[in-house]
Amino acid sequence: MTTEDFYNQNAEAFYNRTISVSMDHFYKEFLPYISKGGTILGAGCGSGRDARFFADQGYNVIAADSSIEMVKLSSRLLGKPVLHLSFEDLDFKDEFDGIWANASLLHVDSKILPKILEKLCKALKPDGVLFMSFKYGEGEYIKDGRYFNDHTEKSIGQVISLMPEFEEVKSWKSADTRNSSAEFWLSSIVRKKVV
Repeated sequence: MTTEDFYNQNAEAFYNRTISVSMDHFYKEFLPYISKGGTILGAGCGSGRDARFFADQGYNVIAADSSIEMVKLSSRLLGKPVLHLSFEDLDFKDEFDGIWANASLLHVDSKILPKILEKLCKALKPDGVLFMSFKYGEGEYIKDGRYFNDHTEKSIGQVISLMPEFEEVKSWKSADTRNSSAEFWLSSIVRKKVV
C-alpha cells in the first residue's frame, strides 16, 4: 500500500477526523505574510479545511492533492474543483503569494524533498512564503501504510540551507491540535528571496 492508497481507501474517515481540527494558531503565523486578497496554493490540501478557511477570508485559493478521493471531498467542501496533482507534478512559476503545505510534505520521500522544495520555491512569487509542517522527530518510517519523514528545528534547517533561494523565517515545535494525540509537530515558514 502506498501513502496515496491509504488516503484513497480512508478518505471519508480522514476527512471526518480532521475537518474540525482548529488551526487558528498556525493561520495567525502564516497570514501576516500574505497581502489581503493574495493567492495561496493549498499543497496537499487533504480535506480542504484550510483552503476553505483562506477562501472565506478573501484570499484567492488554488488547492491540490494527490489522492483522487480527497480531491472529491475537498472539491465538494470548497465548492470548486481541486487539482488532482502530486508534489512531483506541480509546475507553477511565480504564481503564489503563499503556499500552505500543512502535514503534507511529511509524506514526501526525504531523498526528493529538496527537489520538491525547489518546485514550491519556483511556484512562489519573490518574497512569497511557504508554510510546512512535519511530525516532530528524526528519521523515516512507514505507519499504517503511510510513509513519513520527521523533522526537528535542526534537521529542517539543514534541508532549507540546501536551498539558496529560501530564507528561514521561523521554525517552532508545538503540541498536536488533535486532543487525542500526544504527538508534537515541527512547523516552519520560509520566504523566497527577492533577487
